[in-house]
Amino acid sequence: MGEGQVVDARPTRPPWPRLIARALLLLLLVVHAAGWLAAWTRNPAQPVGPIASALYVLGQALAVLAPLLWAGAVLWLARSERARLLWLLAGVLVLAPIPLLVDVA
Repeated sequence: MGEGQVVDARPTRPPWPRLIARALLLLLLVVHAAGWLAAWTRNPAQPVGPIASALYVLGQALAVLAPLLWAGAVLWLARSERARLLWLLAGVLVLAPIPLLVDVA
């Protein structure tokens, strides 16, 4: 080796724990989307009027899509693996299907 080269003596960590954590968080976000879909189908409330009905359906559809859109945005925009894990964890906490968890009917 030449005199100007620097050797990194730090051992490299295997990527498996972070990959497994990312996969579990992504799976939880998919489960959240399914939970919002289940909450939508179990909700007996129906708004009256065409505009109210359209806005209700739009809101419910966005609630179902929000966890999936969050996961896509995090994977696309987060630069480091640590940032991805933290943002995915935030999404799991914020986008939980609360109506299904507390059994609101």
